[in-house]
Amino acid sequence: MSRLQRYKERLGFAIEAKNQKLAAYYLKEIGETAEIITLKVPVHDGQPIADNIKTFLAPAIPPLERSLTAGDWGAAARGYATLVESCNGCHVQTRHEFIVVLPASGEPPHGQKFAP
Repeated sequence: MSRLQRYKERLGFAIEAKNQKLAAYYLKEIGETAEIITLKVPVHDGQPIADNIKTFLAPAIPPLERSLTAGDWGAAARGYATLVESCNGCHVQTRHEFIVVLPASGEPPHGQKFAP
């Protein structure tokens, strides 16, 4: 999950910088990481993690991918907000409502350029 959070944050910075290739890359990484989690951790602490990823996270990815492909930054920002909300919705569903992820904000991580 921490990898998903890291990619989510970097995706937000890439969208903010309007870096289409970088944003698409991080969105792809989110999808691949989610797929790995569903295969390796279908259930954790009695919670159906794989099912919840399919219910909450997976539906948020295609619209965001389409907006990035189209270069529609307004739609991408809204799609990103939906993706963040899907993470928090899953946390509530799995009784981890105390884990609240936020959209990327502040200074981007050091050691990476986000502007195209």
